[in-house]
Amino acid sequence: MEKANARLAWAQALTESLAPQLSDAATTALRDFLHDVDADKAGSPKEKVHTSSVGADAASARELLMKAIEAVSGLGAKEIVDLNVITPRQLAEDDEEEVPRLLAGEFFGDFGGFLQRDIRRSDFLLGYASIEAWLPEGLADTGYDPGALELMSAEVTARSPGDWRKANMGAAGPSSLPWSSRMRLGRLLVDAARAVAANVVDLTEMREKLGERAAHLRRGR
Repeated sequence: MEKANARLAWAQALTESLAPQLSDAATTALRDFLHDVDADKAGSPKEKVHTSSVGADAASARELLMKAIEAVSGLGAKEIVDLNVITPRQLAEDDEEEVPRLLAGEFFGDFGGFLQRDIRRSDFLLGYASIEAWLPEGLADTGYDPGALELMSAEVTARSPGDWRKANMGAAGPSSLPWSSRMRLGRLLVDAARAVAANVVDLTEMREKLGERAAHLRRGR
């Protein structure tokens, strides 16, 4: 959504910059171009729901330019949406402190927290603190009573389950696990390898049986 918002903003800025420079001939060329786009879309089986990109022939040069940009960029069905992102980046002390360095359970396919309680606690407190940092400004434009929002933010802070900095195990990995957790991880990997090996054996046996069946059918001819 952030990318779509940015591209739509760029398209609007480009339109505002170029539209005043368009001559009558350029306006006519844009209208002809959009008619061609409509014809192509109408004849395409991929366009399940076809909507005209031209609109009224009386569209202004600015409107035609915007429609042309939307037609070639795929932005025609999109619109800018209000977006709030809750991220641990709000807690970073400087720009060089990247989010992956704050998260602890990203290893083992983002399921590293299942292997140790301290890792789960680290990421839970990080998420709670991210919400706490976002609340004062994040809901400011929602129309809720400012006093109620201030009370809610204060209550969230008062109920904090702990200091995320003290509990943080950012950028943890298998080497951060105690030996008991490493052994569980090892057993899990062995079980996964056995499951894969069993499937390979089963597929091999199936291919052999199919080959025997095919040979039998050939002999029967």
